[in-house]
Amino acid sequence: MNLESKCMEVTCVMEEGSLRSASIMSSKAAPGVIMATGVMGKSLKGIPGVYLSRDAGLTWKRILKDYYFFNYGDHGGVIVAVKYFKIRGETRKILYSTNEGIDWHSYQFNADDLRIYGLMTEPGENTTTFTMFGSSNDRHQWIIITIDLKNAFERNCTQEDYKFWSPSPPNSTVSCVLGMKETFQRRYPYANCYNGIDYARPVKKETCECTRKDYECEYSFHLSGKECVRNKTMKFDAYRTPPECSPGVVYKRTKGYKRIDGDVCHSSSYIPYEPELVPCPLEETSEFILVALKDKIARIDLADNTTIYPVKNQRHVVALEFDMKNNCIYWGDIEVDKIMRQCFANGSEAEEIIVESELSSIEGMALDWISNVLFFVDGTRKKIEAVRTDLTNAGRMRTTILDSKVLSKPRGIAVHPKAGYLFWTDWDKLKPSISRSNLDGTDIKKLFEAPIVEWPNGITIDHTAERIYWVDAMEDYIASSDLNGHYFRRILWSDEKVSHPFAVAVLRDKMYWDDWKAKSIFIADKNSGSNVITINDSFSGLMDLKVFAHFIQHGSNACHDHEYHKCDTICLGKPGGFSCLCPDGFAKKDNKCICPNGMEPAANMTCPQKAGSCVSNEFTCKNGLCISSIWRCDGNDDCGDQSDEVDCLVCSPPMVACDWDQRCYMPHWRCDGDYDCTDMSDEKDCEPRNCSANQFKCSNGHCIDKKWQCDGENDCKDNSDEQNCHVPSRRPDTISCSGSGFICSNSSKLLCIPNSWVCDGEPDCPGGEDEIRDRCRNSTCSPHMFHCPNGKCIFKSWVCDGENDCGDDEKSDEKNCETTDKSKIIPRPSTDKPAIFLVNTTCLDWMFKCDNGNCLPYWWRCDGINDCGDRSDEIGCGFTVTEPVTPTPSSGDSRRTRCSRNEFSCSPGVCIPLSWVCDMADDCPGGEDERGCARRDGAAPVCASDETPCADGRGCVRDTAICDGTPDCFDRSDETHCPSYIFKTPVTECPPDFVLCNDGLMCINSNAVCNGEKDCDDNSDETNCSNTINKFVNLLLGIDVNHFSINSSSFVVSCWLYPKAVAYTFLPSISKVSDGVWHNMTWSKDCAYRFTNLEPYTQYNVTFYVQDKLNTTLPLTKYINLTTTEGVPSPPTRLTVRQMVGRRLNVEWDPPKQPNGVIKSYILSYEPPIPRVESRFTHNNVTIEGYFVPNKKYTFRVRAMNDVFISNMSEPAVIMFDEVGDVDDLNGLSNVTMKRLNASAVSLVWHELRGVDGYLVVVRPPDEYAHPPNITTKDTNITLTNLPTGVEIIFSIQAYKGQTYGTPFTMTIHTPGEKDEMLNVAVALIENRSTAVQVSWSRPTSDRYKGKFLEYEVLYNRTALGYDGVFSSKPIITPNTSLVIDGLHACESYFFTAGIRGGPLPVAGKLEVITKENPKAPVKDLRVEIQQNSTMKIKWNASCDALKDAVKYKLKITEKTRNVTSRYIIKPSKSSNLEHMIQNVPQGGRYNICVNCISVGYVNGIGIKGETGIEVEGGFQIGTKTGIELGIANVDVPDAVVVCAGVRSPPIPTPQNVVAWLDDSGHVMVSWHPIHALDHDEYKYEILISKNELAVDLLHPDEDVKVVQAERPPVLSFTEPASQLFVAVRVRSSHGYYSDLSEVRTLTMQGVAAEPRTSAGAIWWGMSAASVAAIALVAALLHLALRHRRLARSFLRFTAATPRYDSRRGQATLGDHDDDDVPPIHGFSDDEPLVIA
Repeated sequence: MNLESKCMEVTCVMEEGSLRSASIMSSKAAPGVIMATGVMGKSLKGIPGVYLSRDAGLTWKRILKDYYFFNYGDHGGVIVAVKYFKIRGETRKILYSTNEGIDWHSYQFNADDLRIYGLMTEPGENTTTFTMFGSSNDRHQWIIITIDLKNAFERNCTQEDYKFWSPSPPNSTVSCVLGMKETFQRRYPYANCYNGIDYARPVKKETCECTRKDYECEYSFHLSGKECVRNKTMKFDAYRTPPECSPGVVYKRTKGYKRIDGDVCHSSSYIPYEPELVPCPLEETSEFILVALKDKIARIDLADNTTIYPVKNQRHVVALEFDMKNNCIYWGDIEVDKIMRQCFANGSEAEEIIVESELSSIEGMALDWISNVLFFVDGTRKKIEAVRTDLTNAGRMRTTILDSKVLSKPRGIAVHPKAGYLFWTDWDKLKPSISRSNLDGTDIKKLFEAPIVEWPNGITIDHTAERIYWVDAMEDYIASSDLNGHYFRRILWSDEKVSHPFAVAVLRDKMYWDDWKAKSIFIADKNSGSNVITINDSFSGLMDLKVFAHFIQHGSNACHDHEYHKCDTICLGKPGGFSCLCPDGFAKKDNKCICPNGMEPAANMTCPQKAGSCVSNEFTCKNGLCISSIWRCDGNDDCGDQSDEVDCLVCSPPMVACDWDQRCYMPHWRCDGDYDCTDMSDEKDCEPRNCSANQFKCSNGHCIDKKWQCDGENDCKDNSDEQNCHVPSRRPDTISCSGSGFICSNSSKLLCIPNSWVCDGEPDCPGGEDEIRDRCRNSTCSPHMFHCPNGKCIFKSWVCDGENDCGDDEKSDEKNCETTDKSKIIPRPSTDKPAIFLVNTTCLDWMFKCDNGNCLPYWWRCDGINDCGDRSDEIGCGFTVTEPVTPTPSSGDSRRTRCSRNEFSCSPGVCIPLSWVCDMADDCPGGEDERGCARRDGAAPVCASDETPCADGRGCVRDTAICDGTPDCFDRSDETHCPSYIFKTPVTECPPDFVLCNDGLMCINSNAVCNGEKDCDDNSDETNCSNTINKFVNLLLGIDVNHFSINSSSFVVSCWLYPKAVAYTFLPSISKVSDGVWHNMTWSKDCAYRFTNLEPYTQYNVTFYVQDKLNTTLPLTKYINLTTTEGVPSPPTRLTVRQMVGRRLNVEWDPPKQPNGVIKSYILSYEPPIPRVESRFTHNNVTIEGYFVPNKKYTFRVRAMNDVFISNMSEPAVIMFDEVGDVDDLNGLSNVTMKRLNASAVSLVWHELRGVDGYLVVVRPPDEYAHPPNITTKDTNITLTNLPTGVEIIFSIQAYKGQTYGTPFTMTIHTPGEKDEMLNVAVALIENRSTAVQVSWSRPTSDRYKGKFLEYEVLYNRTALGYDGVFSSKPIITPNTSLVIDGLHACESYFFTAGIRGGPLPVAGKLEVITKENPKAPVKDLRVEIQQNSTMKIKWNASCDALKDAVKYKLKITEKTRNVTSRYIIKPSKSSNLEHMIQNVPQGGRYNICVNCISVGYVNGIGIKGETGIEVEGGFQIGTKTGIELGIANVDVPDAVVVCAGVRSPPIPTPQNVVAWLDDSGHVMVSWHPIHALDHDEYKYEILISKNELAVDLLHPDEDVKVVQAERPPVLSFTEPASQLFVAVRVRSSHGYYSDLSEVRTLTMQGVAAEPRTSAGAIWWGMSAASVAAIALVAALLHLALRHRRLARSFLRFTAATPRYDSRRGQATLGDHDDDDVPPIHGFSDDEPLVIA
């Protein structure tokens, strides 16, 4: 194989392999350039190398052999590579290339060889600086080397060094990706110039026309070939009318396609893949078939297969058609040669003649319901003609569309008014065909010819899937294709039911046809032809057949709006526009149809016919000239009167239309070498170019720069610039010729290659000396390789794999082989069935072997998914949080998930809620939940939570649709008993003989108009009434919209009215649906109006008021609902940015207040750098990571995008990146070293990471060992002991900060020694104890255990918790060989295991036991809730889900504050869920609640109910008990397990803002913020002062704690001097309950210098000082005491010298006797001023 291969020719396999060199790399800095490590070919066989693609992966070339680290810089201008030491060994050189790997150069970066572990560059790949990290050979020591290759470039780049490139295959129209054509500027490879770090790459973006490639299959459709067809296995009906669909509203009905998310393509014409707008039916009309039966027409109702005959007594009817809007049948009779019509809407049912002259054989009909034009085929006259159907004079407005110049034997016909296409079949014996043209007969295209078609008969259009269907009466098949003749498919053939088919029709996902030989009408699946059913086999004379429903004739085109087309004759839509045709024999002059003699036509529009003079391949100009038809619509005035450029495809300026494929392209795309039109017309007739001397002339005539020749890119688009290229490449200097390599015998230059390249099957020397057969035959291979006789070395796993890898004639590697399933072909991903890999065998080189023997692709390891089934592929990948996994049952698995009592078991291990059983929906995979369910015909359906059943039980209606004015139930029960004011949703259309009130909220009978009574709430039925007008004038008012006119701010709405003989005036009126306020425009005689200044993406209701010639305003009968297109959204608001751990920022914003559409994404940008960084997100709360610099400001802005527009920038948000949060990357943990201390202990040391909280260390021995608990540490080293010997152990270390964990650093070691023996364990339930299990095992038999004292460990888990090496129980250590474990939960499944202490544990075998019902067993899931109304709710589950006998429970409640216990006896019950409620629980209580089973037995003669049975100890009852029967004998079950739980009632508020001071004399002052919500009569404060530290949860102080009570702060107390005191405050209720302690204040004795005083002096000091200071000092001092410590200390000194201070009462009296003049000092607070009385 050549070094360059194309993925289009072979399968390209890029494999990562088991090595850790760089695997694949791409970057937006180098668009289209991809580098990868792998093997080129269909399998992983071969020699690996580094490959490069510069066309986004289309083609590849190998640039290096073997494994390398690689990277690129300077925006892709330089590629660097360095040896991967595990394969290539050590190196001292780095390789680099400035021409994308064509030439290589080397640079020596170190004197000695190094082991290189990695190669990196700065993010963005835009610099020339590269960093390598590695270590020396002799010892591991990190070495980091940085080099700058800027000097490798000769000069800076100029504009001549660049060219533009877009990702597209050669000669392909696929130049657009997601609707956008992007063209990138790139440096051509040989320009050895420097781009520069500031190089800003120009990118051109252009929006493309929508094509099939822009769409994918819609929900409930799947891809069949290249088209989307319905998925019949799904119950969802994509074609069903939405239940919320109201009359007058349109809904979107899918065609099976949806635009790919993110695709921005646009369309200038009709797109057959977009959903179509379908009007909601006034009422669900039946679907029916019309079939011509020679002398009559039959109507078959598809609902019940009933048949009626609306048209009878005819001669020979062949073709028919039906007008859904006017309820008219059209038919052609070939015996009387007339086209007839019969309408059923007006009640007359009289036959009308539409055409009766110049007819010969009417064989096909098709109705254009938009233009009211009937197309018909005249087989004998070889014509397809069209006639207006909305005129009363027969035979008028008739024109020829196609004649014998095109037609030979036309037969079937179908029209697509919305797309503007006409299809027909022609069964000419020599040239049968199926063809298409525009409706006006232009742009003829043959879709199918012989031999595909031989006798094409009927043809029809599937408007749902946008496909044509036809039948062939000679080949006897039914076939289909898309509207362009692509994706051909035969549906049904070689079947007796299509022995001679005549007509075909399609509706939804069914096709219908009749057959002359079978004389029957059939129905089958339209995609597969399966499920063929006979509808009728009794008809004779079967001819034309068509199927109809309410939704098939709708939509619009350019002819819908008369204001737009101004055509008064025959207007026909066409792709991108319309044609205005004159009747046959008329000519156009000044846009009017006149006779050939220039005279005005007669009143009946009759003129003699005149044949045209131009031939079929010419175009007739308006001035009579004939020009080539291909000049039509080419943008040039070839006729001289612009007539060849009229009515062409309208492309949005400045785009230009393609010739035939109805697409548009940009003018500068013409003759650019890219085929942008599927008909390639944009590259047609391009003039030859004269290339300059500096240009290369391509074979297709294009000129390109000579520098682009032989540069590896197809610039000519025909690959002529890359032919005959011989570019000598410079081999990388891979090895020196110092004796360690192989010397090639190249005389021109000494070349050496590694020895490993010799005899590898690939010549590396220029002369092939390294692959000489004689040398290779005697060569040796590595131990893991197989030596072929021809000297080639292959992997041993390739031997006996069914492929000749040696490449010799003898197939040496495939001799003497047994049958094997081994293969090296990578399994391709499949969506049908999961991949099944080898089990319990030897895995291939590229596979990972699970512990259970399964083999998986290596790259599935550590991807977070349990692919092995035993999680062995995820072991050693770092810290893993165990998540619950839904068990999958398998045969032979003894441990199956048991369904609970509230669940239904579908199959072993698969459970569903019990409420899902018999709900008429299959929830079990096999439908077991619906088997055996009692059903009755007409049983009421199960309605959803937001639905209500109808009164007749025949359906459900949404709650929002009840009383909305529109009956949804068949019995109208959803609209009965509704008050009139409920109807606030506008009614869009009233039933026949009803009219709508002006407020749009009610329909009334027409006889109630102007009858003198108020029937409408707004009295509009009695306004504008006169004596002469007393009845309703029944008007047929129709309203429709020109969908081409709808934009974000306006649309055109038109109406039509019958009878036309009366002159009316119209008043357009519009209302926004959201507010219901109507706005009237102005009266006009024109029934078409453009509404302007509308809001984007907003729903409107539109109607017309009508006045007659007497200026009488007539009641309204119809509304239309419209939605404007999307507009520019307003900017997002409230943009906020906050810093997170590391270099991460959280950015959040509010969506636009005016989205003006559906917001699809947001563009978030920030700066610096310049240009700003931009990212796209779909949510408005994102976390971004970047290289943010501390202490630097960053400005963020965000824009919103809907499907069409992008908003302006939001208001900026600025953040200063804080260096405090700038911690090291949590994923940056590296350089972990390990030291083995002994056989069972190791020491781990790692580098410290800045700013982290600590490190998590996880030890994971093999699965058969118990996993030790995880370890957290703040140190950067740890010693791990008691490791098992002789096994492989995985260690992982990861940094964490808060709740964020980094990527773990994982390493694996193999401990020395011999692995411990696994024990043979047996487990058995002790029958008479129900919840006790005996675990026993035998002593190990190995000689090394003889005479040795052994200890064993026993562990167990509840099976529901699963087993992953972690047990819920602590190990039970014992020297015995058996152990009894008691007190287990009843009716639970347990998993037991045992082993030598620290040794392996058996995890297979019968180690599971299910406990049984036991009165001693503990209750389950005890939980207590305290509700806001002081109610305590105690809940628990019984020991078993299903109890055989009633169980009685004892409830013991202990209040820990007061140490008081209450006991309650609960009556016997078999319930599995129990509850006990106690009311009036006091505030501040702390309770311990215990529950256990007691024996059942009533005390004779008691049987008391209510309160009297409560047993209360200590005279205390915590509250009032409700609803439990008591008075039962309290007899405890011996040894019954008691289950307890703690709970607190609503707490008493805790004092806050506590401040305390301590004097050296022992006086303590304490203050706090008082709690005003407390009743001071009910609650007091307690101050706790202690020399020892106070516990936070202290309840009962000991004698060392001094307790002082107070009603309010502050408190002054005296205590014995101590070096340190602890002070706290709490609240105590009158019932003895406490709040939590406040914050504890620690006081240190203050050093105060005090002069000695005598006793008299002290008294004098106290009296004198007090008299002066009592008023001045104390008042000011106490006011500031809480805020100033210096004043506080002064106060303490003052009070220390005052002998009358009473610490108990908190007051002092100055003086040695009681005196009324001496004021007392009271306690004070911030909120209460000091009062001196």
